[in-house]
Amino acid sequence: MQQIFTQTKGAKPNLTEGPDNSWYAVEVDTITPAAQLSFDQSRAKVLAAWQADARKHAADEQATALYTAAQEKGSLANVAGAGAPVVKGLAFSRSVPNKAIPVELMDYLPRMKAGQSVMAEDAGEFLVATVTSVSTPNPMADLAGYQRLKTALAQSTGDDLVASYVEALSKRTPPVINQRAVQAALSSLGFDGSAAP
Repeated sequence: MQQIFTQTKGAKPNLTEGPDNSWYAVEVDTITPAAQLSFDQSRAKVLAAWQADARKHAADEQATALYTAAQEKGSLANVAGAGAPVVKGLAFSRSVPNKAIPVELMDYLPRMKAGQSVMAEDAGEFLVATVTSVSTPNPMADLAGYQRLKTALAQSTGDDLVASYVEALSKRTPPVINQRAVQAALSSLGFDGSAAP
């Protein structure tokens, strides 16, 4: 933003490094001076923004009341006259998320216990969900899948142990490059510059 407001009209754009390895360039085509709008010019925009904010606030209050009632009564199903559309019976697993459940809820649902409720916001809409049951699958029902998962977890644990050991070792005894040893190793392989490739 600072670059946009400090650059003059028609100046050549320069590539500038931004946050998180991003790059950008700014070219200013036109400059519109700031001007105060009259009441008639701004009335419609202010009214629309105020009405949108009022609708969002009312939806937030309704969702909060629904969430609080669901927390107190143990489920959305136990809340009479919710006044909002209710979807029941959406199942999911950690390995196969349900695409009908918004991502904002899926951040919480897998960690929750049966009877717990959560409230989230998605694109200006408020969502309230209650976990009705948690089931543990029978590992013997899919023996091949269970074995794949077991092997993957064992490999992951082994990789984590090695990575943790190397990190702890490098913090305790930082590596030092011995140039003479490197030169000797390269020389013995014929990479010292004297031998023809």
